[in-house]
Amino acid sequence: MAAVYLARHGSHELVDRILLGRSDPVGLSDKGWAQARTIADNLKGSSIARVHSSPRRRCRETAMLVATELAVPLSIEAALDEVDYGGWTGKSFHELAQDSHWRRWNETRSSVRPPRGESAAQAQARILAHLAKAERAAGNVLMVTHAELIRSVLLARQGLSLDEWHRVTVAPGDWVRIDALTKHQDAMA
Repeated sequence: MAAVYLARHGSHELVDRILLGRSDPVGLSDKGWAQARTIADNLKGSSIARVHSSPRRRCRETAMLVATELAVPLSIEAALDEVDYGGWTGKSFHELAQDSHWRRWNETRSSVRPPRGESAAQAQARILAHLAKAERAAGNVLMVTHAELIRSVLLARQGLSLDEWHRVTVAPGDWVRIDALTKHQDAMA
């Protein structure tokens, strides 16, 4: 069984200010590039055979740097894409804080869906199916994706509801080996 590592993309200029969702307006910041290098450095002895990435630019840039440093192939995987936040995409977190639907989402992610978007359960099912295939494949894999997807995997592996999302913090540049469930944070985060 292959070891699977999940990593959140590095920082960008809009992190913690704008809900980017599936939009791609920015690439990694200098701090984000440093976080990507740290991920690569930390995983050099992990026998990573391949890197999978979300289609979003912030993930692709992180994954390209890591794959290049580890000299392994990179593939773009739709299953690792960000949650489709629908009508919330591109809004500031300040603006979202005024939205009662957003507040309900943050209280009960298991039953509330973003307007014209994807439910947390759909996103979780998508990444868990991809993860199961990767675990059965030969060779260790690093998947570069988004906080919500990593959070949903960690919650599922711990037998917790999606409503417990607030119990799991996933900062830019964080990574985790799924079978060990040991989270590693970038010292710069």
